[in-house]
Amino acid sequence: MPVTTATIEAGARALINDKYSDHFSRDFLNDQADGTNKRFKLVNQNVVDATVDGAPADPAIYVNGAAVTVTWNKAQGVATFSSAPAAGAEVVAEYYFTLLSSATYAIYAQDAANFVGYTDPTQIPDLAQGAARSYAAHLAADQLANMTSWYYSANAGNKGFNKDAIANKFRDMAEKLKVTAEARRKDIYTRHDQREAPAYAVSNFSPLPTGQPKR
Repeated sequence: MPVTTATIEAGARALINDKYSDHFSRDFLNDQADGTNKRFKLVNQNVVDATVDGAPADPAIYVNGAAVTVTWNKAQGVATFSSAPAAGAEVVAEYYFTLLSSATYAIYAQDAANFVGYTDPTQIPDLAQGAARSYAAHLAADQLANMTSWYYSANAGNKGFNKDAIANKFRDMAEKLKVTAEARRKDIYTRHDQREAPAYAVSNFSPLPTGQPKR
Protein backbone atom coordinates (compact mmCIF):
# COMPACT_ATOMS: atom_id res chain seq x y z
CA MET A 1 0.00 0.00 0.00
CA PRO A 2 1.53 3.39 -0.99
CA VAL A 3 2.32 6.07 1.56
CA THR A 4 1.10 9.68 1.49
CA THR A 5 2.70 13.09 1.71
CA ALA A 6 1.38 13.32 5.27
CA THR A 7 3.08 10.01 6.12
CA ILE A 8 6.43 11.25 4.88
CA GLU A 9 5.97 14.55 6.74
CA ALA A 10 5.13 12.80 10.01
CA GLY A 11 8.12 10.49 9.68
CA ALA A 12 10.50 13.32 8.85
CA ARG A 13 9.20 15.45 11.74
CA ALA A 14 9.79 12.57 14.15
CA LEU A 15 13.37 12.12 12.95
CA ILE A 16 14.35 15.75 13.61
CA ASN A 17 12.15 16.34 16.70
CA ASP A 18 9.73 18.69 14.98
CA LYS A 19 6.41 17.02 15.82
CA TYR A 20 3.38 19.12 16.76
CA SER A 21 3.96 18.35 20.45
CA ASP A 22 7.73 18.96 20.56
CA HIS A 23 7.99 22.75 20.96
CA PHE A 24 6.16 24.86 23.54
CA SER A 25 6.72 28.55 24.20
CA ARG A 26 5.53 31.07 26.79
CA ASP A 27 6.21 34.58 25.50
CA PHE A 28 5.98 37.79 27.52
CA LEU A 29 4.91 40.47 25.04
CA ASN A 30 4.57 43.38 27.48
CA ASP A 31 6.90 45.63 25.49
CA GLN A 32 4.42 45.59 22.59
CA ALA A 33 1.55 46.90 24.75
CA ASP A 34 1.51 50.66 24.20
CA GLY A 35 -2.23 51.30 24.31
CA THR A 36 -2.66 51.49 20.53
CA ASN A 37 -0.98 48.36 19.13
CA LYS A 38 -3.34 45.52 18.24
CA ARG A 39 -0.92 43.22 16.38
CA PHE A 40 1.44 41.29 18.64
CA LYS A 41 4.34 39.30 17.18
CA LEU A 42 5.27 36.07 18.93
CA VAL A 43 8.84 34.90 19.33
CA ASN A 44 8.15 31.96 17.00
CA GLN A 45 6.03 31.26 13.93
CA ASN A 46 4.31 28.13 12.54
CA VAL A 47 1.93 28.07 15.50
CA VAL A 48 -0.12 24.85 15.71
CA ASP A 49 -3.36 24.03 17.51
CA ALA A 50 -5.23 21.03 18.86
CA THR A 51 -8.23 21.18 16.53
CA VAL A 52 -6.48 21.29 13.15
CA ASP A 53 -2.98 20.00 13.83
CA GLY A 54 -3.36 17.71 16.83
CA ALA A 55 -1.10 19.71 19.15
CA PRO A 56 -1.55 19.17 22.91
CA ALA A 57 -3.40 22.49 23.27
CA ASP A 58 -4.65 25.49 21.32
CA PRO A 59 -2.64 28.73 21.46
CA ALA A 60 -3.80 31.19 24.11
CA ILE A 61 -3.30 34.87 24.96
CA TYR A 62 -3.62 36.34 28.46
CA VAL A 63 -3.85 40.03 29.35
CA ASN A 64 -3.17 40.70 33.05
CA GLY A 65 -3.91 37.04 33.71
CA ALA A 66 -7.27 36.88 31.89
CA ALA A 67 -7.69 34.85 28.69
CA VAL A 68 -8.75 36.94 25.70
CA THR A 69 -9.92 36.08 22.19
CA VAL A 70 -7.62 37.08 19.32
CA THR A 71 -7.32 36.43 15.59
CA TRP A 72 -4.34 34.23 14.79
CA ASN A 73 -2.00 34.28 11.83
CA LYS A 74 -0.40 30.99 12.74
CA ALA A 75 2.07 30.88 9.85
CA GLN A 76 3.57 34.28 10.77
CA GLY A 77 3.13 33.96 14.52
CA VAL A 78 0.96 37.06 14.90
CA ALA A 79 -1.98 37.59 17.28
CA THR A 80 -4.40 40.45 16.50
CA PHE A 81 -6.60 41.90 19.26
CA SER A 82 -10.02 43.42 18.59
CA SER A 83 -9.00 46.28 20.92
CA ALA A 84 -5.50 47.26 21.95
CA PRO A 85 -4.29 46.18 25.40
CA ALA A 86 -3.59 49.09 27.71
CA ALA A 87 -0.10 50.51 27.90
CA GLY A 88 1.99 48.56 30.39
CA ALA A 89 -0.39 45.59 30.46
CA GLU A 90 1.06 42.12 31.00
CA VAL A 91 0.51 40.19 27.75
CA VAL A 92 1.46 36.51 27.75
CA ALA A 93 1.17 34.04 24.87
CA GLU A 94 1.30 30.25 25.37
CA TYR A 95 1.45 28.03 22.31
CA TYR A 96 2.97 25.05 20.52
CA PHE A 97 4.87 25.59 17.28
CA THR A 98 6.92 23.76 14.66
CA LEU A 99 10.30 24.66 13.24
CA LEU A 100 9.14 24.18 9.65
CA SER A 101 5.70 24.40 8.07
CA SER A 102 3.73 21.59 6.43
CA ALA A 103 4.10 23.42 3.11
CA THR A 104 7.87 23.10 3.42
CA TYR A 105 7.64 19.39 4.23
CA ALA A 106 5.38 18.92 1.18
CA ILE A 107 8.22 20.18 -1.01
CA TYR A 108 10.63 17.80 0.71
CA ALA A 109 8.18 14.92 0.24
CA GLN A 110 8.30 15.54 -3.51
CA ASP A 111 12.10 15.62 -3.43
CA ALA A 112 12.07 12.40 -1.41
CA ALA A 113 9.85 10.76 -4.03
CA ASN A 114 12.35 11.68 -6.73
CA PHE A 115 15.16 10.36 -4.53
CA VAL A 116 13.64 6.87 -4.40
CA GLY A 117 12.65 6.88 -8.07
CA TYR A 118 9.05 8.10 -8.16
CA THR A 119 7.43 11.21 -9.61
CA ASP A 120 4.68 11.49 -7.01
CA PRO A 121 4.92 11.04 -3.22
CA THR A 122 1.66 9.07 -3.25
CA GLN A 123 3.29 6.48 -5.52
CA ILE A 124 6.00 5.57 -3.02
CA PRO A 125 5.48 1.96 -1.85
CA ASP A 126 5.89 0.84 1.75
CA LEU A 127 9.27 -0.66 0.92
CA ALA A 128 10.73 2.77 0.10
CA GLN A 129 9.10 4.68 2.96
CA GLY A 130 12.11 4.57 5.26
CA ALA A 131 14.43 5.97 2.60
CA ALA A 132 11.92 8.67 1.66
CA ARG A 133 11.28 9.94 5.16
CA SER A 134 15.01 9.93 6.02
CA TYR A 135 15.77 11.95 2.91
CA ALA A 136 12.97 14.43 3.66
CA ALA A 137 14.33 14.80 7.20
CA HIS A 138 17.82 15.34 5.78
CA LEU A 139 16.54 18.25 3.68
CA ALA A 140 14.67 19.71 6.66
CA ALA A 141 17.71 19.53 8.94
CA ASP A 142 19.89 21.10 6.26
CA GLN A 143 17.49 24.03 5.94
CA LEU A 144 17.38 24.44 9.71
CA ALA A 145 21.18 24.63 9.76
CA ASN A 146 21.03 27.57 7.36
CA MET A 147 18.07 29.21 9.09
CA THR A 148 19.66 28.89 12.53
CA SER A 149 22.86 30.56 11.39
CA TRP A 150 20.89 33.42 9.82
CA TYR A 151 18.49 33.81 12.74
CA TYR A 152 21.16 34.17 15.38
CA SER A 153 23.20 36.45 13.15
CA ALA A 154 20.15 38.70 12.82
CA ASN A 155 19.64 38.57 16.60
CA ALA A 156 23.26 38.88 17.61
CA GLY A 157 22.32 40.91 20.67
CA ASN A 158 21.19 37.72 22.37
CA LYS A 159 24.48 36.30 23.65
CA GLY A 160 22.87 33.25 25.24
CA PHE A 161 23.18 31.22 22.03
CA ASN A 162 26.14 29.90 20.10
CA LYS A 163 24.73 30.14 16.58
CA ASP A 164 27.61 28.23 15.00
CA ALA A 165 27.26 25.31 17.40
CA ILE A 166 23.51 25.10 16.84
CA ALA A 167 23.88 25.33 13.05
CA ASN A 168 26.58 22.65 13.10
CA LYS A 169 24.39 20.27 15.08
CA PHE A 170 21.66 20.56 12.45
CA ARG A 171 24.25 20.17 9.71
CA ASP A 172 25.65 17.00 11.30
CA MET A 173 22.13 15.66 11.67
CA ALA A 174 21.43 16.41 8.01
CA GLU A 175 24.52 14.51 6.88
CA LYS A 176 23.72 11.46 9.01
CA LEU A 177 20.15 11.39 7.73
CA LYS A 178 21.38 11.56 4.15
CA VAL A 179 23.68 8.59 4.72
CA THR A 180 20.78 6.68 6.29
CA ALA A 181 18.50 7.53 3.37
CA GLU A 182 21.06 6.32 0.82
CA ALA A 183 21.62 3.09 2.74
CA ARG A 184 17.89 2.40 2.99
CA ARG A 185 17.40 3.08 -0.71
CA LYS A 186 20.23 0.69 -1.58
CA ASP A 187 18.86 -1.89 0.84
CA ILE A 188 15.67 -2.19 -1.21
CA TYR A 189 17.64 -3.89 -3.97
CA THR A 190 20.35 -5.69 -2.04
CA ARG A 191 18.87 -7.14 1.15
CA HIS A 192 18.66 -10.93 1.26
CA ASP A 193 15.27 -12.64 0.93
CA GLN A 194 13.52 -9.38 0.02
CA ARG A 195 10.82 -10.73 -2.25
CA GLU A 196 9.28 -7.31 -2.82
CA ALA A 197 12.43 -5.75 -4.24
CA PRO A 198 11.63 -4.37 -7.72
CA ALA A 199 14.26 -6.52 -9.46
CA TYR A 200 12.84 -9.76 -8.06
CA ALA A 201 10.03 -10.18 -10.56
CA VAL A 202 12.59 -10.41 -13.35
CA SER A 203 15.25 -12.48 -11.64
CA ASN A 204 12.79 -15.03 -10.25
CA PHE A 205 12.19 -16.67 -13.63
CA SER A 206 14.92 -19.23 -14.24
CA PRO A 207 15.33 -20.27 -16.95
CA LEU A 208 13.64 -17.55 -18.94
CA PRO A 209 10.89 -18.83 -21.27
CA THR A 210 11.94 -19.15 -24.91
CA GLY A 211 8.52 -18.78 -26.45
CA GLN A 212 8.99 -21.99 -28.51
CA PRO A 213 6.18 -24.58 -28.44
CA LYS A 214 6.75 -27.90 -26.69
CA ARG A 215 7.82 -30.76 -28.99
